[in-house]
Amino acid sequence: PGLAGTFFYTAFEVTVPVDGLYTLQSNSSTDTFGILYNSPFNPSISWANVIASDDDTGGDGQFTLMETLQATRTYVLVV
Repeated sequence: PGLAGTFFYTAFEVTVPVDGLYTLQSNSSTDTFGILYNSPFNPSISWANVIASDDDTGGDGQFTLMETLQATRTYVLVV
């Protein structure tokens, strides 16, 4: 079964200065889940354009994403 209920999220637009491997990691008192998208992010079709997602790799309920990103693209990090 899928996820049910209400979920609160924040979407951050991400650009990088140079192509390379980047680490995106949460540091919060709340258990977090991160999803990185190729722009655009459409909450009505949340599975479209997903690059990567993570729940607890960062320890203590935090996400860590390590991805190669390009300077010519815009990404969206949804937490």
